[in-house]
Amino acid sequence: MHITEVRLKPMSPRSGDYRLLAFVSITLDDSLIIQNLKLIHCGERRFVSMPSRDVTDRCPRADCGWKNSFRAAFCGHCGSPLERTILPRDHHGRTQLYREVVFPITTAFRKYLEQTIETAYLLATSEHHPGVVVIRVEENGTMRIGEFKTLEDDRGAQVWGL
Repeated sequence: MHITEVRLKPMSPRSGDYRLLAFVSITLDDSLIIQNLKLIHCGERRFVSMPSRDVTDRCPRADCGWKNSFRAAFCGHCGSPLERTILPRDHHGRTQLYREVVFPITTAFRKYLEQTIETAYLLATSEHHPGVVVIRVEENGTMRIGEFKTLEDDRGAQVWGL
């Protein structure tokens, strides 16, 4: 599997969260887009946070059953108080409030993903591009910055591209 495109929205230090460096979307083999990745600065290193969602529990009222975040005190649908349940824990015993939706299975692919995104981030920030930056990744690993263009796919729908 090959990352063919990286789209970055670098965050300015004035945005309040100094750890969040950029929002990222990647395209795999020009066929699949994964959105809502985040490039985060933590201590001496950077890492990629994968897309995640809140872990939820259902409202105890029989006529409601609405899904609510574990952190919620009241149901978001009917307003009834929620029972405090035992929070789910991961295999290290840490409280798990979020669950990753997409994640790499192998360490090798995670390293490839993080290296590609970090290299694209360094390229985008070194040339001071405002807004969303589209970076095309070639088979040999070279990267080039592209511009947004409106194209039409084979069905006539408008899509973004280089």
